[in-house]
Amino acid sequence: MDVEATISTDLGRCLVDAWSLVGIHYLTQGGASNTMRLGFTFLANAGEFAPDGRLYVLGGDLDILIVPNFPNTQPSMVLVIKFRLDDADLSTDHEIRVLIVGPTGEPLAPQVRAPVQILANPPRPGRPMGLGFVMNMGNLNFPVSGDYVWHVDLDEDELTTLTLRVEQQDQAVEG
Repeated sequence: MDVEATISTDLGRCLVDAWSLVGIHYLTQGGASNTMRLGFTFLANAGEFAPDGRLYVLGGDLDILIVPNFPNTQPSMVLVIKFRLDDADLSTDHEIRVLIVGPTGEPLAPQVRAPVQILANPPRPGRPMGLGFVMNMGNLNFPVSGDYVWHVDLDEDELTTLTLRVEQQDQAVEG
C-alpha cells in the first residue's frame, strides 16, 4: 500500500499532513546549481526546518541503533532530505518516494509517495535554492536484528539509499 501526499508550494513554508511527510521548506542558498539534485539526506532522532530555513536536528547521522530486545518500537525517528534547485527547476512537477525495506526484504512500512509541484515564484530570481523535507516516522517497529534500508527516489530515479543497522544490546557488545 502506498501513502500519497500532494505538495503544491509557492517557495514558502507549508505543512503536509501525510503518514509521515510533514515539512517542506524552500530557501535561498549560495553557490552554483545546474538542476534539481540531492543535497543531503540522513536519519536522526528528531529534526525540523525553521521558517528561516535553518535545520534543527537531534541525534543526526544515525546509522546504528542498539536496542534492548526485539521486536523494538522506536517512538520517533526522522528522515531529512534536502534538494538543490535553480531557476530551471521552477514550474516543474516531481514525485518523491521513500520505501523502507527490512533485513528480510519485506517493506517495513507503506511506501510514501509525495507529488511535488514547484511553482515559479522564487524569492530571489537567479539564485540557487533548496527544498527541504523532514519525514517523521512515529512508532516505527523493527521486528528483528539487521540492516534496514531507506530507498529515496525522485521521479523514476533512485537518488540514494540509507542503511540503519539495528542490533540487540548483547549482540553489539559481543560483535
